Amino acid sequence: MRPSISVQQFPLFKEKARDIATAWARRDIGGDTQPVHRLEMQLSDETFKHILLPVYISSYKFNSKRYNFYVNGQTGKIHGTRPYSFWKIFLAILAGLMVIAAIVYFVNLNQKV
Repeated sequence: MRPSISVQQFPLFKEKARDIATAWARRDIGGDTQPVHRLEMQLSDETFKHILLPVYISSYKFNSKRYNFYVNGQTGKIHGTRPYSFWKIFLAILAGLMVIAAIVYFVNLNQKV
C-alpha cells in the first residue's frame, strides 16, 4: 500500500517540525519574550504513518445520471461531481455578452457627441 503523503509534501512536514521545536524552546525559556536566534534540530528514524480519517461517500441520481460526492470527515470539505444546467450557463453567457454590447454601444455613442 502506497503512503498518502507525497514526496513533495515532506519539506512542509520538516518545517512544521521546526515550528513545533521552536515553540517548545520558547516555552522552556519562559518569560514574556523569547528570542530564538538559532535552533539546531536533527530528525532521525523518519517514517510515514498511515492515518485513518473518516470519509463519507455518497451519490445521487439526477436526470438518470449518477453523481458521486465525498465529504472529508476531518475538514468537512466536499469533493465530487455535480450537474450543470445547459440553459443557465447559456443564459449567463448571453447576459454577459449583452452587457458588453451595451457598454460598447454607450462608449461609442458618447465619443460621437
